[in-house]
Amino acid sequence: MRFHFPKQLGDQARAVVFAGENVSDFRWFGGHFIGRVFDPDRTDNSWEPNANTRGILITTTSGGETTNLTFRDVSSDGLAGGVITVLGAAKPGSDREIDTYARNVTVENCTLERSGKFMRDYG
Repeated sequence: MRFHFPKQLGDQARAVVFAGENVSDFRWFGGHFIGRVFDPDRTDNSWEPNANTRGILITTTSGGETTNLTFRDVSSDGLAGGVITVLGAAKPGSDREIDTYARNVTVENCTLERSGKFMRDYG
């Protein structure tokens, strides 16, 4: 299955294909995420440098539970952000301390090309 992001993403755009909260006993096999990450070496960019995209975003609430997740054979090309993102919950009042961790997360045999956020994305 292929997931295509829009050809155009405006300034400070945020896009997520799949999102979940407090997910447990979940398996994701396959899928290809296609985007247009900003490339300063190209003149035909259709995404702004500060666009942020995510293929899969799993979050955890304080006191919630995210556990036993498996992601296998996922691929991507050109995502301006995380392809597979699994987050615990921050301690209230802190953006650096974790209150609730995501546990037992497995990522296997994934090919993530030109994906992620890099300082070069900002020009």
